[in-house]
Amino acid sequence: SEKPSPEIIVLTGYGSIGSAVEAMRLGAYHYVTKPFQMHEMQMVIGRLLKTKSLEFENRVLREKLGKSFGRTGIEHIIGTSPQMRRVLEVIEVTSRNKATVFIQGPAGSGKDLVARAIHYQGLGADRPFVAVDCAGMSTTLLASHLFGHVKGAFAGATSDCDGALRAARGGTLFLDRIDHVETELQARLLKALMDGQVTPIGAPGPVEIDVRVIAAMEDSVTDALRHGRLREDLFYHLKAVNIELPPLSERRTDIPLLVNHFVKDFADEHNIAPKQIGPDVMEKLSEYDWPGNVRELEEVLRRSAALSESSRIGPGDLPARVIGGQKVVQWKLSGT
Repeated sequence: SEKPSPEIIVLTGYGSIGSAVEAMRLGAYHYVTKPFQMHEMQMVIGRLLKTKSLEFENRVLREKLGKSFGRTGIEHIIGTSPQMRRVLEVIEVTSRNKATVFIQGPAGSGKDLVARAIHYQGLGADRPFVAVDCAGMSTTLLASHLFGHVKGAFAGATSDCDGALRAARGGTLFLDRIDHVETELQARLLKALMDGQVTPIGAPGPVEIDVRVIAAMEDSVTDALRHGRLREDLFYHLKAVNIELPPLSERRTDIPLLVNHFVKDFADEHNIAPKQIGPDVMEKLSEYDWPGNVRELEEVLRRSAALSESSRIGPGDLPARVIGGQKVVQWKLSGT
């Protein structure tokens, strides 16, 4: 751990306003001129000790928050495959700075977890993490959600709203499915990020913002750029760090680790002993293509653990599509 730097109290018999200002500029905690009363010095030292105590408590709290929140992110990113080792390395490095990050990966591959891990592993773990799913909102609603508005700016605006860019001040704004944002709104977002300020809807002028942005999308970046769903200038501004998450079918060696993790999670949640997974079941789980990726695997294991009446999850507890090895794209709707 880092050693705390010593605090300096300047004591001099040749005091002047100029020397006092210079001492404080150079980092002195306080400036005392002779002659002085002992109770004055005691008050100065007392204030200094209180300040240092508060700084220490704050540092300890930040460390605890970082470790606690880290468990909601990086410790839930399971995998020892070469692809996932690389992702974990990038998370570790990126969490030490505030560079923008662009995450690309199929639905259910863990983009939200990666974004949270970057935030909660970093120094700003005690600052806000604000997630916005850009799909499914009208342009007007999304603009208000991102940039904020003032009371009376439009019908229904009954109070001021900071907007996500300001709500995440000092922390991280995670924009999922960024390619669903209308291109004109993408241009406004880019300007806000480049200028470091945003003008809420109906406000007379801009306000400052201080936020790290992590953006993500499911589809091919190349296709999104080619078809105009993603502005090239916004993409290159956001991709200071680029993370590509592979589908689960391309990192099958991680499946047994994920299976054990989800089975244990289910057991801890329901305060029961973890269900055992036999070799035959693990083989079926490892052979299936998992079009819904890690999210589908978790859902299948939760369902199977809940349906199993014994201490083991057997082949009969798995959905038919997994047992048959068939790839069902609409897995969320099939329910089988």
